[in-house]
Amino acid sequence: MEKIKHNAVENIKPSFDISEVKAKILDEIETVVIRTQDRDSEGNILVSPDGPRSNLDEQSWKIVRTESFKKWFGDWQGHKDCSVIVDENGEPKVVTHRTYEKEIAVKPPREKFSEVSRFMHFTSQWVGTEQTQRYGTDLHHAFLNIRNLFEMGPGKMRYYQTYPEAKAGFVGNIDDEFLTFLKKKGYDGVYGASSKNNDYKGPLMYTDEYVPLNPPTQILLIDQITEK
Repeated sequence: MEKIKHNAVENIKPSFDISEVKAKILDEIETVVIRTQDRDSEGNILVSPDGPRSNLDEQSWKIVRTESFKKWFGDWQGHKDCSVIVDENGEPKVVTHRTYEKEIAVKPPREKFSEVSRFMHFTSQWVGTEQTQRYGTDLHHAFLNIRNLFEMGPGKMRYYQTYPEAKAGFVGNIDDEFLTFLKKKGYDGVYGASSKNNDYKGPLMYTDEYVPLNPPTQILLIDQITEK
C-alpha cells in the first residue's frame, strides 16, 4: 500500500462544521450503491473490485465513499492529502470510545491538565475479560481526521520519552508544556500503543490510543449517521 503523504504545513485543515458534514453525508449516502463487483464470491464487501476484503460494515463503507466525507477526511482513495487514520487496506479506520452514555457529544479538551483524560481518546481494539468502572459499557464508533500524528512508538502509552517521567501522563492527559510542543511542531493528534494484545485476560483495556487535538472538527461519530 502506498504510504500516505502528510506534512505539517501542507495539511493544515480548513474548519468544518461537523453537524453540517453529517447532514450532507446523510443526503448523499442513498446514492452510494454496493454493486455486484464490490463483493467477492462469498458475498463479502471489498475495498475495490478485485481488491481485499473491507474491514467496514456496509453502512460505514457507504459513508466513506460520499463526497462530503471525502471533503472532510481527504482523498483516502488517492492516498494523499487525507487523514492518516486508515487501516491496512488504506480505508478509513473505525475507532471506538467507551462511556456509560447511550448518546454522546464531541467534547472540547479540558482547559487545564488533570488526572482524568484532558482530551477525548479512541482505540482500534479493546482487550480483556473483566468489565471495570473506569470504562463504560456503551461503545461509540468514529472516524478521525488527523493529518500530522505524533507517534509514541510501540509499547509507549506515556510521553516521558519526550518529557521527564515525573510529568508524564497517559496520552489523553496532555499537560500544557507537551501541548505547546505539539502545536509548535504542527501536530494535530497523538498516538500511543500499549503492550496489551489478544492474549491479555485482565481488566478491560485498550491496545492503543488516538487523541485528536482539535476534537470539534476531527471526530465523526458513525453511530449518529443513519440512513433515512
